[in-house]
Amino acid sequence: MRDEPRLNEFLGALHQTLIDDYEIIVVMGDREKLYPELPPHPCLRVVHSFADNLERAILMGFSVAQGDRLLVMDSDGSHPVEMVPYMLNQLATYELAVGSRYLDGSRFEQSAFRKLVSWCFRWAAWLRGSKLSDPMSGFFAVRREVVERTRFKPLKWKTCLEIELKARPRTVEIPINFRKRVAGASKTKLITGIHLIYDLVTL
Repeated sequence: MRDEPRLNEFLGALHQTLIDDYEIIVVMGDREKLYPELPPHPCLRVVHSFADNLERAILMGFSVAQGDRLLVMDSDGSHPVEMVPYMLNQLATYELAVGSRYLDGSRFEQSAFRKLVSWCFRWAAWLRGSKLSDPMSGFFAVRREVVERTRFKPLKWKTCLEIELKARPRTVEIPINFRKRVAGASKTKLITGIHLIYDLVTL
């Protein structure tokens, strides 16, 4: 309940940023079901899931989206809303646009421990063949045709990485300022890392 004003603020910023025809899909898991209904908006759809698995929530959003350009981002304030139009515009040339925390010009506002965990995940992804500087990014835009040719295995690892390794799309990375979240809590735990390593090995 305490994060509801933050979510409304986030959605308001998105509505102001997206000028052309668009839709915003909010996928709410079990943790969010106690929230009051969001204020109605003609470009907003709320979808409820029956679990808090982030990857399955992303795939649910993909499945109900109407557009040919899809963008995934967190609503906790860590991803820069102002970069959304630029990310989507990159899909005119590329099939996948990834917001990176590790390129020149980017900024990563997290604790030393979180940065260490992120580096370990990056290392594991690189061993499996990723070419991304930030293969664990949760902020990316992708063409629908790429999603449709990807056979997903929605366990505890990042959807962007799965798309890169399986669909091999034409990709561009964009430096972003990744901020400390202002709402919600991280879903990354030790068991998440174990599942990630297992999935990468058995991919």
